[in-house]
Amino acid sequence: MPGPSEAHGRTSVVRHPETGYNVKVHAKVAQLTKLIDEAQQLLRKHGEETWANWLEEGCSRIRDQDFTGVQHILSGFGGMGSFTDLYICPTNHHAIEERNVDSVNNKIRALSSEIYKLARDLRDEEQAAQSNRD
Repeated sequence: MPGPSEAHGRTSVVRHPETGYNVKVHAKVAQLTKLIDEAQQLLRKHGEETWANWLEEGCSRIRDQDFTGVQHILSGFGGMGSFTDLYICPTNHHAIEERNVDSVNNKIRALSSEIYKLARDLRDEEQAAQSNRD
């Protein structure tokens, strides 16, 4: 595991002692996993196990410092049948009262937007780091 800092060219990258991620990336990873946990809990509360399990899988990989977790999360965005198409409502057999449908779906949309942005940023940073290594 990398030490507290590593020199890369002219810059020094400070590593988080627990995760091994550089400190800047660690903050994004911590925020991403927090948002994913929150989204999972909300989905499970309303009986949406499929997407909750998908989020859990990606989050578990990310926590294990496995970059495929970020790729896994991003794979669920875009296209028909994607996470962004999810709509929590009684008609879709979710455990929710009609009066809560709008607020819950708005919360899921906000969480999914932030999750996507953070995962995309982490992917882009990883790709830039890979380019610098080559």
